[in-house]
Amino acid sequence: MKGELRDDADNQKILLDFSPALASLFAFLFAVALTVGPWLLNFRSAVLYTMGFLVVLWVAYRTGVQAAIALSRTMRAACDIFRFDLLSALGVAMPKDLADERQKWERLSTLAAYGYGHARNIVYDRKQTSSETS
Repeated sequence: MKGELRDDADNQKILLDFSPALASLFAFLFAVALTVGPWLLNFRSAVLYTMGFLVVLWVAYRTGVQAAIALSRTMRAACDIFRFDLLSALGVAMPKDLADERQKWERLSTLAAYGYGHARNIVYDRKQTSSETS
């Protein structure tokens, strides 16, 4: 990925990493406030802390879900925009038409999911791979 799309994906990854950590922290604080709060604080304060931790936990969780959705959309857009760059980086010959492109991506997906034994007829562009290795 390049440019603004990469920056957007990086920001979404950071938010996606941060949100579950924050949600976990507030889940722990919620459990502590729920179990220990009534003995350490008066009842009203314990209820307010417990409710506050629960609200922040819910907000952090929803933020993480939205970040995951945004990251998946960004990655989908990146695959659409930079698909020829990816083919070139993999050393696969460029497709001739849309049907050929679909077949190439199906074969590459099979290779990624099931390994070399299941991939059929992937044609590599020897010029690109030899120039990159030297």
